Amino acid sequence: MNSTLTGRILLPFVVVACIVLAVLFALEQVGRRGDTAHEVERRLITVQLQLREISAQVQGGILTGQERFAIQAANAALEADRQLVALGRLRHDTGELGSHFENYYAGMVALNSLFLENRAEEGTQRLAGMRDLQGQIDEHVNVMREAARIDRARLARLAVIAEIVSAVALLGALFLMAALLMRRVAKPVKHLAHAVEGIAEKAELDLEQLKNLLPAAKAHAGPSWPPARLNDELGSLLQSFQRMVELLDHEREALRLAASVFQNSREGILITDPDANIIDVNEAFSRITGYPREEAIGRNPHILRSNRQDAAFYQAMWQALAGQGFWSGEIWNRHKNGHDYPQLLTINTVRDAAGKATHYVAVFTDITRIKLHETELEHSAHYDALTGVPNRVLLADRMGQAIALSRREKKLMAVSYLDLDGFKPINDRYGHAAGDRLLVEITRRLKGLLRGSDTIARLGGDEFVFLLLGMEGSPQCTATLERILEVIAQPVDLGGYAVSVSASIGVTLYPLDDGDPDTLLRHADQAMYQAKEAGRNRYHFYDPEQDRRAVSHREAVSRIAQALESGELELHYQPKVDMRAGKVIGAEALIRWRHPQRGLLPPMEFLPVVEHTEIDLAIGQWVVRTALQQMQSWRASGFDLQVSVNISAHHLQHENFETWLSGMLAAFPDVPPACLQLEVLETTAFDDIVNVSAVMRQCREKGVGFALDDFGTGYSSLTYLRRLPIDVLKIDRSFVGDILTDPEDLAIVQSVIALARAFGHSVVAEGVETAEHGLILLGLGCDQAQGWGIAAAMPAADFPGWARDWRPDPRWRENAQQSL
Repeated sequence: MNSTLTGRILLPFVVVACIVLAVLFALEQVGRRGDTAHEVERRLITVQLQLREISAQVQGGILTGQERFAIQAANAALEADRQLVALGRLRHDTGELGSHFENYYAGMVALNSLFLENRAEEGTQRLAGMRDLQGQIDEHVNVMREAARIDRARLARLAVIAEIVSAVALLGALFLMAALLMRRVAKPVKHLAHAVEGIAEKAELDLEQLKNLLPAAKAHAGPSWPPARLNDELGSLLQSFQRMVELLDHEREALRLAASVFQNSREGILITDPDANIIDVNEAFSRITGYPREEAIGRNPHILRSNRQDAAFYQAMWQALAGQGFWSGEIWNRHKNGHDYPQLLTINTVRDAAGKATHYVAVFTDITRIKLHETELEHSAHYDALTGVPNRVLLADRMGQAIALSRREKKLMAVSYLDLDGFKPINDRYGHAAGDRLLVEITRRLKGLLRGSDTIARLGGDEFVFLLLGMEGSPQCTATLERILEVIAQPVDLGGYAVSVSASIGVTLYPLDDGDPDTLLRHADQAMYQAKEAGRNRYHFYDPEQDRRAVSHREAVSRIAQALESGELELHYQPKVDMRAGKVIGAEALIRWRHPQRGLLPPMEFLPVVEHTEIDLAIGQWVVRTALQQMQSWRASGFDLQVSVNISAHHLQHENFETWLSGMLAAFPDVPPACLQLEVLETTAFDDIVNVSAVMRQCREKGVGFALDDFGTGYSSLTYLRRLPIDVLKIDRSFVGDILTDPEDLAIVQSVIALARAFGHSVVAEGVETAEHGLILLGLGCDQAQGWGIAAAMPAADFPGWARDWRPDPRWRENAQQSL
């Protein structure tokens, strides 16, 4: 009885517990399914919203105009591969949604290809298909949302039923327990057992019903509800759409920036359709051309034409656009207000996939300032800044044209080279500003004399060149030159003081002088220097023969300079002896040129060519340096001898001669200055006798002696003997050679010897050819001599041996003993 009662009491509790557990499990499953359905619906709503946003962006475009949408579509397609990774799981789905997104991806790739190939029409059709596909995706997502909503509502009803069943079971259990406690008797227990059994039966029915509902819900929702795979695919799809939105935001910003650049560019930009009708311009276009945007759109760029370019120019432009796809160059266009201005223009052709032109894009810049600057630079490059006449560069071009014109018309052209006389003193005294005013006035006068066909140019400083065209002959040219000299010689007022200048003009006539422009200028320049040497304030016509002599002279000077540099010059030494004492007292250094083809040349063969030139100075310096070096070498070998060196007046009067000579003596400290004697030709006229005398005295103070060479052949000026500090007079060989037969030469030699004694100078006779010459000179009181009768000039290496072996003529010794 007790066990039965206990079993009857416990069984309802076990049943109730099972029911409660079943209900709790059902509630947990229903809650999970409800949460999953809610999350799926939320994700689908988000995906749908993002899809609609992308669709709106694609359909509306980022910028206006089909070409700008092409940029957005192309960039979106470039991101398709990245989206493919995110949509990979969905692509394995054989369901309808996966198919839609597979088609969407393929459409994006195709759309990208179409716009990259400029196939606008096919791209537009593909875009319409994409819109339909997006509508199908939206519709499918709506169906999934509705299914999720229905599932969520059914699960909510199931949850309510489960809650009710659980509450009933709990109430039944509580009621049974209360009855048992109250009655504690069999009858009440029996009744309670029947009641519990009834409740249990009902609970079993409810549980059976719940078990039947759960499979139905599971069958409706699918075998694996909640679908974890769908959650993953929707999450991946959501991430892909988020990335697409971010990408489109970036593209929107980039295109917004591009639009800003288009509007704010300093270069004018216009876009036309294939018929060259303007469809868009930027602000710079309006600023440069004067046409507002609303006035320019719809019109043809012909409104900008200036008519400075002919039809062939535009034909070539369109040919370049059709063949090459672009054209670039300078063009003159017309502003709205009517003035013309230059542009630097570039036009590009935009084509579709079939190669058909769809648009033309022109970018241009106003280069007015650049052109003005180029004009200024060109003027400064071809015209003299001070006088405004052509410079050397433009003169060369004008001369080329003038030569061609003269040849064609068979008339003369006078090329005249003008140099002002006395301009430098005026410039130095009154200043450069006054000199500039003088040049401007002279230019004005010359321009007033010349005809329009003539040319005047300033080469620099006070040098001008003018070309006289169409000359019939030299008389016509001479008349023009006379007028030019007359006009230039008139005084010029320089603001309070008047100055006067003259001109020296050199002229050459083409084609009598048939040269190129450079040659003609050089010939006219040479003739101008001839005019200056002839006394200035005159003109001189170029002489071809004189030019040939000048060319030959320049070539000879150049060859002698080359000989000096290459070591072809050498010194030979001619002994000077004391006939009465019978000993060698010195030597004269005589220059020779060992010419490779002509052999050994004496000085008269080449020194006159370089007289009064820089080569003359260089040769004189070389002779002194070589003689000092030779004396130092002789002294080192025990041979001591004075050497005389011929020095030209040009060298002696050169600036800082005394300083240079001091440097030479210091370079050879073993040679006493007294061993060096400088011979000055008496035939040379000194420009400044006072200065020369001072230089010679400075040299004598250092110990260097001086001899006056060839005395009697030149000026034979007593001024030289009185003012020049010389030590020795040398009688020229032309007098000494004939003293045996010519009484006049004998008298001259006797007079020179007497003159030298009167001034206290020693005498050396040159040109002693025989012993008889020596005897007569000894009889006249001249003891020192040199000449071939004693010895010819010899190389330095032979001189010491000759000096040791030399013996005077016995008759000279006898004459000396008789004199004693």
